[in-house]
Amino acid sequence: MIVGPAYWASKSAILALYIRVFSIKRWVKYLSYLAILILFGFHWALIPLASAYCVPRNGHSWVSALEKCGAQVKVIGPMHGGLGVAADIFMLVLPLPVLNKLQLSKPKRMGLMIVFMSGFL
Repeated sequence: MIVGPAYWASKSAILALYIRVFSIKRWVKYLSYLAILILFGFHWALIPLASAYCVPRNGHSWVSALEKCGAQVKVIGPMHGGLGVAADIFMLVLPLPVLNKLQLSKPKRMGLMIVFMSGFL
């Protein structure tokens, strides 16, 4: 659960690149800022959750705290994974309409799209 900020930083770096490269299109810039804010709220919220569920209370051992933490991860993990997949798909699709409207030959445009879609691998 503590890896949330690292996920946020990696996704925010890509979205910041989109803001810089595609800033001429306002909708790309605004959607990128919105995605950064949503991902910030979701990923950084995992820090207080981890401290609330995974730290032992007075008189309890670390083993009992980690067992309790494991039960909570079963609930939070799929939500975190689902949002991560949705964010990845969003980040792959976001620049494609802009790239498709570039005034380049079709092979060059397709090559540029392939470069941006290489994150799919």
